[in-house]
Amino acid sequence: MEATLVEEHPFDAPQLINLVELYLEHVRCETAEPICQRAIRIMEKAFPDGHPNLDRIKVNYAKLKNKRSDEQGSE
Repeated sequence: MEATLVEEHPFDAPQLINLVELYLEHVRCETAEPICQRAIRIMEKAFPDGHPNLDRIKVNYAKLKNKRSDEQGSE
């Protein structure tokens, strides 16, 4: 899905957010992280701080970082 999205277009950010959430549900943090970072870059260019979609992806990124930290701590 990611490959079919237009490079850095704000309309693609919600789909990227959904993709990140899907990967997080299936504990695929290493796959979700670059997609999450891309969505944040797009959203920060397109929307002001406090925009609901920007807040949502930042919350997901924090969850992702926590999961990765937990995974590394258990190794």
